[in-house]
Amino acid sequence: MTSPWTNAVERVAAALGIADGAYYDEVREVVHERLEAAAPIAAELRGAANHAPWQRPETQNDPLNAIVRWCDIAPTGEGPLSGRTISVKDSIFVAGVPATCGYSGLEDFVPTAHATIVDRILRAGGRIVATTNMDCFGFAASGATSSYGPTQNPNSIDHLAGGSSNGAAAALSYPGIDISVGCDQGGSIRIPAAWCGVLGLKPTHGWIPYTGIAGIDQIIDHTGPMARSVSDIADMMDVLVGRDGIDPRQPEVVPEARFGYRVRNPRNNLEGIRIGVLDEGMDLTREHGATDVIAAVEATCRELKAMGAQIQRVSVPEHLTIGVASFVCNLEGMASLLRSGGHGYGHLGRYDVEFATRLSAALQDRADELSPQVKVAWLAGTTMADTYGGALYAAARNALADQIAGYAKVFADVDMLIMPTTPFGPLRTADASGADKSLAVGWSMLGNTAPFNATGMPALSMPVGRSNGLPVGAMLVGPKGADAELLDVARLYETTVGWDLAPELAMAEPDWER
Repeated sequence: MTSPWTNAVERVAAALGIADGAYYDEVREVVHERLEAAAPIAAELRGAANHAPWQRPETQNDPLNAIVRWCDIAPTGEGPLSGRTISVKDSIFVAGVPATCGYSGLEDFVPTAHATIVDRILRAGGRIVATTNMDCFGFAASGATSSYGPTQNPNSIDHLAGGSSNGAAAALSYPGIDISVGCDQGGSIRIPAAWCGVLGLKPTHGWIPYTGIAGIDQIIDHTGPMARSVSDIADMMDVLVGRDGIDPRQPEVVPEARFGYRVRNPRNNLEGIRIGVLDEGMDLTREHGATDVIAAVEATCRELKAMGAQIQRVSVPEHLTIGVASFVCNLEGMASLLRSGGHGYGHLGRYDVEFATRLSAALQDRADELSPQVKVAWLAGTTMADTYGGALYAAARNALADQIAGYAKVFADVDMLIMPTTPFGPLRTADASGADKSLAVGWSMLGNTAPFNATGMPALSMPVGRSNGLPVGAMLVGPKGADAELLDVARLYETTVGWDLAPELAMAEPDWER
């Protein structure tokens, strides 16, 4: 029997250990029949993309290496984003613009359709002007593991921007970008927001559809806005929040978005707002000796108290243990993502066939171009799955459910939590150079952020001060659905105290006449 499948079937059978046995010929024949029946579907694997105007950046129009591609996607309607220029992370699909997830092996993948959120931005009057640099497949938090090189911090070119939405945060210092959209599976919006000196919101899980965005694991995939003002965050939330009927991450009911209205009619004080200073979140920072970070967050608490908030210390012991179970899910989730063409199996959402095709080909031929973190995740996650047959992932998911209950208890006593976004300030670029150093620092700053991907709770990083001249982020966290309340507090802080924002940089604009 010969067919296009012959060699593949023989190879897979040997790998699975089912190449022997008296009935093997019969099994192989049935396998071939099923594969031949699938041939018409396989013939449709490649779509045709309409190429949009884009260009790779140059130093004069991207001094921080924040941009993967400048582009110019005109709005299709009018709304709260009219006149605004928007960047989106390199994992968010923009039709006609290559989407590479920070991985050079995907440079020939050109999406044929917009992600849901891109379509919403364009309909609301926004203009998409860039796709931004990111850690390879979003599986690091330093901003140093992209195939395109590290993103520099706008406050110091000797330091990293943080990741994995490193370009999204750094690009907000460019005059040509008003608002960025990032993605967050363990802190990837909030860490670069804290290190670069901007605002970054990881919304309640599922409130914003993830359709058309490369993820890691559906239980932790989040996308959300990054900006220099609360009003810009709110305007983007008004556009992005809502069901699309395709993304299985979304709950049956997503509330009507009125964030812009609330921040334009702000509170006069914080009377009645109870804010808990999370002991474990502060302790993580003390362990790293970041006394300036602690001091900046404590000063923020005093300012919030002066505005009328009740400030009290609270403890959630699970905050120190939830990361282990979460990381198991992340590792197996990443391995499953790579094994299944970037989607996973069994969900009811839209699948991008061309992305699966390109990713599969890239991993077969160019796996060495993956970052050290992704290689570790792929190997470790696959080993976990092979060794435990899915039982370790199942146990980790059960453990997460038990640990999440600890946060629910504390929210009976307070309305929101506050803690440092990261346990230390921006890393020096030199400290993440080389595979060994990159692995050592790649996940070291996730202690306070990653737990809230597992819980699905909204979390907002705010630029509240400096440590050794570099930004410090304080993170507000609320129960699911408290996104607007976090922005209410941040808006009053913004109007009363103000933000310690990253500098705005001068740069040349892309030359579209070349």
